[in-house]
Amino acid sequence: MRAAAATVMGIAVAAVMAISIPWGLGTYGETFYYSSDSMGFAPLGFLVIYLAIPAALLTAVLTAMLGVRAKDAHERAVMAALGETAGTSIRRAVLVGLRDGAIAAGIAYAFMGAMHLAVESANGWPSFTTETNAWATRAVEGAVGIVALTVAHLISAWRRNRSPVELSRAAVGAYRRPKTGHLAVRAGVVLAAAAGLIVGLALTHDGDAGGSASGLADGAYMTVWIAAVAVALTALLPAATALAFRGVGLASRVADRLGSTQLAAVLRTRSADRTKAAARVVLVIGVFGFAAGALGAVDTGVRHSDSFAFIYTENPTDPVETVARIEAMDGVTDVVAADVVGLGADDWTEVVAVDPADLVGVDDELADALLAHPGAAVASSSLAGGDASRDGGVARAFRPDAVVPLVGWGLAYVDATEVDLDSTGHTYLVYVSEGADRMAIGDQLMDAVLTSDGASPASQGITFPAGQDGGYSWETPDLGASLFWIVVVVLALAPVAFTAVRAGTRDAATLTALGSPARAVRTAVAIEGAVLGLTAATIGVVSGVATGALTEVLDRARLSLDGVITDSYLAVALDSINWVTSLGFIVVVSLAYAALAAMVASAVHLETPAEALKEGTATR
Repeated sequence: MRAAAATVMGIAVAAVMAISIPWGLGTYGETFYYSSDSMGFAPLGFLVIYLAIPAALLTAVLTAMLGVRAKDAHERAVMAALGETAGTSIRRAVLVGLRDGAIAAGIAYAFMGAMHLAVESANGWPSFTTETNAWATRAVEGAVGIVALTVAHLISAWRRNRSPVELSRAAVGAYRRPKTGHLAVRAGVVLAAAAGLIVGLALTHDGDAGGSASGLADGAYMTVWIAAVAVALTALLPAATALAFRGVGLASRVADRLGSTQLAAVLRTRSADRTKAAARVVLVIGVFGFAAGALGAVDTGVRHSDSFAFIYTENPTDPVETVARIEAMDGVTDVVAADVVGLGADDWTEVVAVDPADLVGVDDELADALLAHPGAAVASSSLAGGDASRDGGVARAFRPDAVVPLVGWGLAYVDATEVDLDSTGHTYLVYVSEGADRMAIGDQLMDAVLTSDGASPASQGITFPAGQDGGYSWETPDLGASLFWIVVVVLALAPVAFTAVRAGTRDAATLTALGSPARAVRTAVAIEGAVLGLTAATIGVVSGVATGALTEVLDRARLSLDGVITDSYLAVALDSINWVTSLGFIVVVSLAYAALAAMVASAVHLETPAEALKEGTATR
């Protein structure tokens, strides 16, 4: 399982590295991707913290995979018999983890680096001139993957030395549910205490908490995440294992009622023979499902209308003439003129002052937010955190009464009739018909625009929402991104299925030797794989979705200390669920694992007991 664990780590790291490749370089590449600055220590440190939870889940997956023992279990027992101490065994495991991790991460880094250069070359850009920070980012992601694999090897080796017979029994022996109830209770108490602290602070402070209260809430929020992962690993996923074995028993009764007595007998035997290999598979799939549900939660807040295309800025300009010119373009349905307020060199965002009446019937959700909260800024979720109403972002131009989170932007909207700001120019919100080419419309606006006196405008630019510049975002419920991550998980499950099914070949050999037809054994393996996959994926995703919804609600409660408005916490919880990823994961992964198990079982020689036993010995 060592090679399979390294392969899964490499696939996971490569998938994360792929995010930083400038896939949308062909559209407004200079605006979105050109960068020559080096990354400082602070962003790198933040990246490590951001990857901490995914790294912990990856470590759990790799540890479970390494628990599906192959012949290395006997080798470890022999080394112990020859005098190898526990400390030496652990050091050897660490070195193996570092070496395998470095190889897997190095291959992923090289491949994704080549993809980065290929994208630059295909779009006519010199090498190493776009998203230069991505090279350091991918290096950090690779290092995190190496650490995860090394820790998994360390945990796997952290067991007392046993004889070859004891290790053989531990490898394929009967599964016993781990006694982790006390750990789950402790994690649950910590989770409840941290969540209660956040809620208590939110209730006792009215949108203007001091730095100490916000810092305390931030620490409690991280504690909630850690405790939630601990509860899932110690309580929810072990429960999934027990339910999965019961599901196999239920499948045997269904087969018996359908008249397939031989198949029913094999399924009944496999249900009773609860091997650790099968339990580890449930844990691996369950952790993947938990990650899909929890980390796949989408950003919540005010969303633009589906017809919203981009913000176009052109100065100096006559708003009436510009609106008429843009509306005359093919595919454009509405244009809303607004004033833009530049915040100075120290600020990374701009304030767009727009009359909500102009948005009614065009962008109703944004209009409703501005009308419901006069004097508030409708700003991006990232801007809404921390310093939104104190030091950073909008506050340097004016102090809003509150902040209403907006999804997918680096801009802030205010009601032009309620907030008195000195305009620094004009900007236009452009809305298009369904199916219109937004990039082509943007190109037309950017090309050869002349002012009334025949000169080119002094300033001109387009700002697209997140995900419309040719890339994709973790926090956007995008079908392509969801399918991408599901495919990654299926690829990662392939070595798991291969090793786990072959690790149980000896059980299949025994059944064949006792007279069970090879076809019935193979069918039972496929059905068992379907049941295990479906149960693990469902419980993993459901627990992950619940965790994601809970943390999203608590995050809003935490942000309320900085003046962030949440009209309905229930709506936040429901809106945070990425239904495409969650349901797609359950269906695709359960079917994929069943198919992989069937394919591996079909390749195992079970025609005679001798061949079966020989195959079982070869896989150990």
